[in-house]
Amino acid sequence: MSNITFETLPTAFRELQNEVAALKAELQALKAPPQKESALLLKPAAEYLGIAEQTLYNGASSRKIPSHKIGRRLYFFKSELDSFIRSNGKRYTKGGVSK
Repeated sequence: MSNITFETLPTAFRELQNEVAALKAELQALKAPPQKESALLLKPAAEYLGIAEQTLYNGASSRKIPSHKIGRRLYFFKSELDSFIRSNGKRYTKGGVSK
């Protein structure tokens, strides 16, 4: 379809429309819906981190560990806990411990 003439223009235009529609459909299929992250309660969050519940509770109460409180319950999000560990934890390497 490299040589488009006035007579072949309507056919070329329809083919182009079909190709654009197919590309739009492929793009829509690639777009994944945003994942809704569910909150963890104290016990599952402590298990996720591999620490005692009391340690997690103390860190959340002192506002050192990110948490959300609704009523008397504490909620934690894995993404926030992961970020906290990356930014506040010690990093162990072959050369020793670094902050």
